Amino acid sequence: MTTQPPPWSRPGGRDHDDPLPPPRSVIANIPKFHLHGWENCGNHRYDTTHGHLARMLARNGRRDGRVWTLPCGDCGIRVALNELHDLPCGHMLCRECLLVAGLRVGMKIEMNHVRIREARLEMQEIDRRLYLEPRMGPLQKDMLQRRYSLLRRTVLDLAALTCCGHNTKLDRLLPCMTPVISRDLWLAINWICNSPDSQRSCAWPDCGAYLPACCRGQPALTPAR
Repeated sequence: MTTQPPPWSRPGGRDHDDPLPPPRSVIANIPKFHLHGWENCGNHRYDTTHGHLARMLARNGRRDGRVWTLPCGDCGIRVALNELHDLPCGHMLCRECLLVAGLRVGMKIEMNHVRIREARLEMQEIDRRLYLEPRMGPLQKDMLQRRYSLLRRTVLDLAALTCCGHNTKLDRLLPCMTPVISRDLWLAINWICNSPDSQRSCAWPDCGAYLPACCRGQPALTPAR
């Protein structure tokens, strides 16, 4: 599955009716979603010289990871090692289950967005207190930092961005997903990470789409006449 590249990156240039390109500083923050897809899978390289992969290879009598298969951590189907996607907890996902994981994030955010926003507001308040009260006692500071960590873990859990208690860091695997799923997941992760005060929506009439903080450029000023 592919999508058309944005107008400003087309080989033939943009047409007169195309929207103006965003500033270069903004373009640099936006992944090239139209290049994402299955073509980027099947060539992953993992260190099999030590750790749990080395032990598993040794038990099976095979040292060459390119010809060795592992079961997907979700569906259980055996897939070549270089076609699996590793999570920080050690689980490996096939591409189909990776796509499901990406879709699940948006669904969970839709279900839990009120609780997620409440937690993010409390995290924002903790950030504010830590910044405005530099002479805060060490005990109180430690309590606030612990509370912040707990809230962050809660937010990730509510958004289906954890596995075995670890952040899945699915943003590392965006190029292996379809353009649509990778784009939606990228927006969802940005919504999770952006503080409530920095969240904005597009002001274009009938749009109102979420606008990540990293994509906000300063509008060009009209020269005075």
